[in-house]
Amino acid sequence: MALKELAVDNVAEAYLALLAERGIEYLFANAGTDFAPLVEAFAKAARTGMPVPQPVLATHENLAFSMAHGYAMVTRRVPAVMVHVSVGTANGICGALNAARDNVPILFTAGRSPSQPRRPEARFICHCRARCWRRHSRDFPMIPRRAAPPPPRRVSTKARSTRRLAF
Repeated sequence: MALKELAVDNVAEAYLALLAERGIEYLFANAGTDFAPLVEAFAKAARTGMPVPQPVLATHENLAFSMAHGYAMVTRRVPAVMVHVSVGTANGICGALNAARDNVPILFTAGRSPSQPRRPEARFICHCRARCWRRHSRDFPMIPRRAAPPPPRRVSTKARSTRRLAF
């Protein structure tokens, strides 16, 4: 795949521009402290006319996934869901598993509190500095990896029994 140049100022603008370019019309979100750059990018897009997905705010991660799930089932389009850090990822897992069970594709992303590694005194720009170190997972992909069931084993079509097991 060839590299693409975007006329953007930061990663949040690039993220929204790439979502829109790839046909994502709606970004269902449960926002937190990590969403400040996205809010600014949405505001700039409204000012400049840059195409971005329409934001749909949800009061809980399960609600965001449920709305995205329903939207995808009705429109046959892939929505995006963005949740707040590790706790949001954990809360969103149930919705992601429901969508996976129905074979409904959803782009699942999670933010992370902004950090400034070059300034050790301000590792996390967060209203809860003391708690941030405990709350933020070091391995975000671990959460859905542990929740997702392993792929099904190939079973011979010459099964001895036609009885199906419920899981």
